[in-house]
Amino acid sequence: MEKKFLDETGLRHLIANKIKPELDKKVSLDENGMIPADKLPSYVDDVVEFEGFVDDATILTESFGGSTVYTVVYVRAKKCFAAQTGLTQAKTYYNNWGTRENYQELNGNPYGGKIFVDINTNKTYRWGGTELVEISSGGVSLGETSSTAYAGDKGAQNAKDIQAIKDGDLPLVGLSIANFNTSTQAVVTPWKVKTADGTSVACTALGSLDTLYGYTVTFTGSYKWQETAGYKSPTAVNGGNWKNKMLPKSGLYSEEITVDNITSDTTITASVKAPKQGLIVENGYVKAASAADFDTKSASISVHFQYKVFAGAVTSALDKSGLEEKLQSSIKGGSYVAQNGRGKVLTGVTTTSQQYYVYAYPSKLGKLTKITMNDAVPLLDGGFTFKTLTVKDPETGMQLEYNVYTSEQMGAFSNAKLDIA
Repeated sequence: MEKKFLDETGLRHLIANKIKPELDKKVSLDENGMIPADKLPSYVDDVVEFEGFVDDATILTESFGGSTVYTVVYVRAKKCFAAQTGLTQAKTYYNNWGTRENYQELNGNPYGGKIFVDINTNKTYRWGGTELVEISSGGVSLGETSSTAYAGDKGAQNAKDIQAIKDGDLPLVGLSIANFNTSTQAVVTPWKVKTADGTSVACTALGSLDTLYGYTVTFTGSYKWQETAGYKSPTAVNGGNWKNKMLPKSGLYSEEITVDNITSDTTITASVKAPKQGLIVENGYVKAASAADFDTKSASISVHFQYKVFAGAVTSALDKSGLEEKLQSSIKGGSYVAQNGRGKVLTGVTTTSQQYYVYAYPSKLGKLTKITMNDAVPLLDGGFTFKTLTVKDPETGMQLEYNVYTSEQMGAFSNAKLDIA
């Protein structure tokens, strides 16, 4: 086939009848760089306005007069638009008005292809199938379902709240109690133990102390706290034995205090506090911390007194000197047991035909309420006699009164169990 070049007539024909019709099919921007409205799909150009939202309303089905002034609002509870008429204090709502077909279908559902503009806020919305959702932010539908984007302001607030809970209300730093020797820069025992005549008794306990009832104890010590990452520092003293003292600085010991003449169980307490901060969780709910919300932290050290109790077989009823002998230290032949109260369960109790059985303890603990043998036989009344003896404790030097229970009969027990309380 012979090849030919286009002449001027052929070129004009190609441009006018072939190229230009195809170009006319393409979308061109107008002089403002926008797509001309006549090139947009009909639903994009179909924009209607309304005047805000109403939470709920009774919507009448009858029509109203054509000359009645009305505005179109969206009723959230009914999920539809309505015509609102009347004054501010006497408004009426209708589902049938002159331009209703521009807003929603006969069944009351807003059109899915429409864009609705709230002229009060200039925010734009579309019908999402179950609710009117905002599309003002770049065409993204905002909401809280799987098909919508979560509102940025809500997300930012959530993140802020979570961070406030994590970082705003840190736990309060702990504290400790000790006796610090400023000369040797060492922690030493805070306790001094003395007998009744003032003789010192060796004591090396750095923490809580267990000792014998009858001694007199003195506490001397301080407390301190240390600034720590991830914890908040105390801002004030919160009572305890240092309640009238100044809060020490981080890493420094507080003012030293002394508690004298301790003769019964005693706890020495240091307590500090700091205000709660930011958001806190209280009773399962998140709330902002108030000026009355504080965290507290305490430390304590204590002295506990144990009681000398004698339980055993004797050849004659104990008198003052006999009981004092039993209360000697084991090194000097004593045979007492140090315990926390008057009660005890004894097993294997045996007395010969020449022995009584004695149970003795400080009267401070009160009288016994029972002595039962082998979980069945009551012996408190009729099985034992009762008396009190005032003795000088051989170790503590303290004058103490003892309750002394002695079996009425010699040889009364053979491998018996005694439950004493």
